[in-house]
Amino acid sequence: MELGEAIRLLRKEKRWSQTELAERSKCSMNTIRTIEIGKQFPYKYTIDNICAALNVSIVELLLIAISDEPESPNVKLKAKELSVAIRRQANKKYNPQ
Repeated sequence: MELGEAIRLLRKEKRWSQTELAERSKCSMNTIRTIEIGKQFPYKYTIDNICAALNVSIVELLLIAISDEPESPNVKLKAKELSVAIRRQANKKYNPQ
């Protein structure tokens, strides 16, 4: 799965149109469309805005994008769990007690 497909999956899960995601993420509709179809790779600030609108972290979005089972209803939950586990590991590494 590509990043644009992951964004489309999350957008459709919320039952939003491309226009609604564009408005919520402060992007143009054309930007959302070209990202979703894979014609454009977004800048970091665009990904940040899209993730904020979709209420997912960048890590979660990327985990969904690389998932082998993108249509699985549990893919978002698995991504959330992995994201939390990664953060915990990073905290242990950089803040040993």
